[in-house]
Amino acid sequence: SKNYPITITYEVSDIQAHDTCAFWLWHRVFILAYENMLRSLEPRFACLTLPFWDIYRDYAKQESTSNACKSYSTCSKIINDIGGLADHDELADGTFFGRKGEGLLYSKPPVQNLRDDNNFVGMIRYDLWFDPIPEEVGIFSPDNIKDIFGKQNRIDFWETLHHGIHDSVHDTIGGFMRTPASPIDPLFMPWHSTMELFDYLWGLCHFNETANINDVNEDGIKCTYTPKAREYFPNISLNNDEAWVKLDNTTDVRNDTLIGKYFDQSMHFAEQLTVRDPKSQFRYADIPVNFIWALGNNTLLCPNGLGDSVLDADYSNEPRQPPAFSNEQLEKMKQSWIDQAQDYYDKSGSAS
Repeated sequence: SKNYPITITYEVSDIQAHDTCAFWLWHRVFILAYENMLRSLEPRFACLTLPFWDIYRDYAKQESTSNACKSYSTCSKIINDIGGLADHDELADGTFFGRKGEGLLYSKPPVQNLRDDNNFVGMIRYDLWFDPIPEEVGIFSPDNIKDIFGKQNRIDFWETLHHGIHDSVHDTIGGFMRTPASPIDPLFMPWHSTMELFDYLWGLCHFNETANINDVNEDGIKCTYTPKAREYFPNISLNNDEAWVKLDNTTDVRNDTLIGKYFDQSMHFAEQLTVRDPKSQFRYADIPVNFIWALGNNTLLCPNGLGDSVLDADYSNEPRQPPAFSNEQLEKMKQSWIDQAQDYYDKSGSAS
């Protein structure tokens, strides 16, 4: 339902979601509700969970001198699985909920039936065949993980990622991902599931320590980052407030006839803080190995350890090197996704 992205394109919702320290918790409410909706579609989806995107794995391939991939589309299979390659290299634009996205047109599954405000089909992104995964993703190299997980304050951890890797990936995918209408792009959900993975791992390591939530001033100054945020949420409190998720000035999302029932979990920030507590029912499987190497046996950075459920997996002592393919090998893999992409690119280029 398009009602989901409407809740974040509404100005006041957008301000609380992006211009206050409630960023992470607001988005948690949002993606858990979306997951609830997916689970309701059929009984076989009852245990469905949103996947995360191991973007550092793809970034490491891109940066390797022995690998042929050099961009989002050539290094990240998820990019081509969700929208394919651009239809052509002509600039295009579209509008969802009054928000304009500019870039190239993508109309392969699953966005082939998605229609914007003007009934145009498809999704707008930048040229992901050429555009590289941004260097901010390098924050999750085994060495750099030590810096980010050394932060004892949970809000500091959130905001470092929010204004770094989170914003950079949105901005470089481009199109609608650069706008408040970003949830209309199917890449939004796995990307924010990935952000949840980062907080889940911080929780495994530090969940007995406070996030300094009580240190946020009652007047909200420490928790608001823009004049608009201070205007609408001058006294925001992560202890006492709940997510502002509205369809318009008056309609609370919980009262919406289409999607309200999926927001049945608590929307209070204080309760959302515990949703990813490692003692709760929420889990992530197949934790990326760069986190295992950096945190698994480091009691200084991860005082509580990552836990048996994470460490029981069979990991080698040394980081697994990204696969290296020569151009000749790539040519021989006629059924692989990257060769299909190369073939598509060659044909479209010769026809232009």
